[in-house]
Amino acid sequence: MTAKGKVMGAPTDGKYRYFRVWRYVDGSLKVIGASFMQLTE
Repeated sequence: MTAKGKVMGAPTDGKYRYFRVWRYVDGSLKVIGASFMQLTE
Protein backbone atom coordinates (compact mmCIF):
# COMPACT_ATOMS: atom_id res chain seq x y z
CA MET A 1 0.00 0.00 0.00
CA THR A 2 1.05 3.62 -0.22
CA ALA A 3 0.66 5.90 2.76
CA LYS A 4 1.43 9.43 3.83
CA GLY A 5 1.03 10.74 7.37
CA LYS A 6 2.68 10.56 10.77
CA VAL A 7 3.80 7.60 12.85
CA MET A 8 4.42 8.47 16.50
CA GLY A 9 4.78 12.12 15.45
CA ALA A 10 7.35 11.50 12.67
CA PRO A 11 6.30 12.24 9.07
CA THR A 12 6.26 9.27 6.71
CA ASP A 13 5.52 8.84 3.01
CA GLY A 14 6.06 5.81 0.79
CA LYS A 15 5.19 2.25 -0.08
CA TYR A 16 4.51 -0.24 2.70
CA ARG A 17 3.87 -3.93 3.22
CA TYR A 18 1.02 -4.41 5.69
CA PHE A 19 -0.45 -7.54 7.22
CA ARG A 20 -2.90 -8.58 9.91
CA VAL A 21 -3.24 -11.73 12.00
CA TRP A 22 -6.84 -12.89 12.48
CA ARG A 23 -8.31 -15.36 14.96
CA TYR A 24 -11.76 -16.67 15.73
CA VAL A 25 -12.86 -15.25 19.11
CA ASP A 26 -16.32 -16.08 20.42
CA GLY A 27 -17.44 -17.23 16.98
CA SER A 28 -16.25 -14.26 14.91
CA LEU A 29 -12.97 -13.18 13.35
CA LYS A 30 -10.96 -10.57 15.25
CA VAL A 31 -7.67 -8.88 14.42
CA ILE A 32 -5.21 -9.97 17.11
CA GLY A 33 -2.06 -8.46 15.59
CA ALA A 34 -0.84 -6.25 12.78
CA SER A 35 2.43 -4.96 11.40
CA PHE A 36 3.77 -2.84 8.57
CA MET A 37 7.19 -2.01 7.14
CA GLN A 38 8.33 0.55 4.62
CA LEU A 39 9.57 -0.90 1.33
CA THR A 40 12.70 0.39 -0.37
CA GLU A 41 12.20 1.51 -3.91
